[in-house]
Amino acid sequence: MKNKGLWITVALAILLGVGLYFGVNTVPPKPKNSPEMAGMAKGQQAIPELDIDSLTTASKKTLSQHALGELQKTEHALAALKDSSGLAPLFEQ
Repeated sequence: MKNKGLWITVALAILLGVGLYFGVNTVPPKPKNSPEMAGMAKGQQAIPELDIDSLTTASKKTLSQHALGELQKTEHALAALKDSSGLAPLFEQ
């Protein structure tokens, strides 16, 4: 029995594999029903939906008058463009 260490390693690996397979709980726990989750199940949403328009409106409310004027000027200039070749001068300001 030359390879006694090899056989011990193989036996330990098998025992470890069997022990982990049968000894460890691998089923995830069921989620607890909280009031937020119950409301979502009825079709209500816990978090309001966000879209670009609501984010833009909310961010414009936080701007100073000067910054808001600059933004509106740039928006109007972008809306007036017919092709993308005129974009470069707007962003070089």
